[in-house]
Amino acid sequence: MSDLTPADHHISQLDAVRVLELLLRVEVKRGEALPPLAWRLPGGRELIGEPHPGTDQARADAVRAWGRSLGAPVKVHTLGDTEERHTATAPFAANGYHMVEITITTTVAAGTRDHDALTSRQDTAVTHPDEYDEVTLSSIARMAGVGRAAAANWLRRHGGLEATGGTAESPLFPRAAAEQWLRDLDKIPAPGPAGTRPATVTFAGGPALTVYGPELRIPAFPANGGVGYEEFSGFIEPDRPGIPWPTASARIEQPGSVPYEMTDARVDISSHGGPMERLRLLWCAADGRAVPTPTETTELEAPKS
Repeated sequence: MSDLTPADHHISQLDAVRVLELLLRVEVKRGEALPPLAWRLPGGRELIGEPHPGTDQARADAVRAWGRSLGAPVKVHTLGDTEERHTATAPFAANGYHMVEITITTTVAAGTRDHDALTSRQDTAVTHPDEYDEVTLSSIARMAGVGRAAAANWLRRHGGLEATGGTAESPLFPRAAAEQWLRDLDKIPAPGPAGTRPATVTFAGGPALTVYGPELRIPAFPANGGVGYEEFSGFIEPDRPGIPWPTASARIEQPGSVPYEMTDARVDISSHGGPMERLRLLWCAADGRAVPTPTETTELEAPKS
């Protein structure tokens, strides 16, 4: 029997939605996108895609094309004398994302096989999917602990960072490229103990961590049915003991910002291929709040003269 709470299931499904958004964004950027699918979230970190109605051959070809894109072989299961199910299943993981299991499946007439000429897209494998994790200029500014106007001025003055989506008023940039751009300008430290404007995350009943390149998203994701989520992420030194898992309460303190506290945050620590690890906290918006410092509280409560 699963010990997951309803909130755990909601967060897991939210992780699956984020991966689906990433996959579809990759496809939009392609000159020749894969066949569209109808997607389902059966529960947890799982996505199931089924080809749109069409001929048996077209649906089998769609499964084969997506299987090749995900690096997953297609397995054929016989269903009686007249039908068979074609299925491709693969785990999908990207920097900053939980691993999600993706299944592409369809039921067709027995004996249906893919047409190699129609499904020979060997160049569709999703490589470096974290490159498509995009951020706004405001998010880039928060990484460096400055306002949006300062980040916009850096971009006008130095260039070197190309938008990959969005609009002229609200461009989107690849997260990895934005972080490297800020490091090249010495605006955030390379992952490591040196640098300025780090955040401090103090876990209830656990350690206090220094987090480099921090980013607090409030809200991280739009509300759905009255439920919204917020997110904090950044780089930490590897192999820090005592970090609570899988959930924790914590306080975030960053120079120039009001401290922020949350309860029941989902804790995720992953390697991004460098000397540091990436910390990610995700929580329901109702479980987070800004906490004014004593000085700020005094100023707010001081009677008017």
